[in-house]
Amino acid sequence: MIQTYRRCKRTGYLFSAIMVTTLVFLGLSAIAQQSQISGRVTDDKGTALPSVTVAVKGKGISTKTNEEGGFTIAARNNDVLVVSAVSYLTQEVTVTSATSYEIVLATNAVAMSDVVVVGYGKIPSERFPALLLLLNLKT
Repeated sequence: MIQTYRRCKRTGYLFSAIMVTTLVFLGLSAIAQQSQISGRVTDDKGTALPSVTVAVKGKGISTKTNEEGGFTIAARNNDVLVVSAVSYLTQEVTVTSATSYEIVLATNAVAMSDVVVVGYGKIPSERFPALLLLLNLKT
């Protein structure tokens, strides 16, 4: 009976060691698939674009470019990076084995026809006629 207990105890330790090793390697392989992607976003003239949003499509992961147009984001192969900015066309880039990307955004040629400005605040009644007159002179 004691020999059976010792054998089970030894086998239990061996089984635990094998399971822990397997889980560690599975975890490492999952981490290894995701890598840091870096790049630079410019316009069609080569000027760096700051504050451009770079997001991994469908993952909820995003970042903004710095003053030099540079960015770093975690993504896997075949993920799609969505690069967007105001006044520029949105571009989608598929992640490959490359770790650095140069992305050029084209200017959006659509011009705005109307601009609506909404303002809230309190204006003393004695200043209101002068402001109304000033607004009418500029329009």
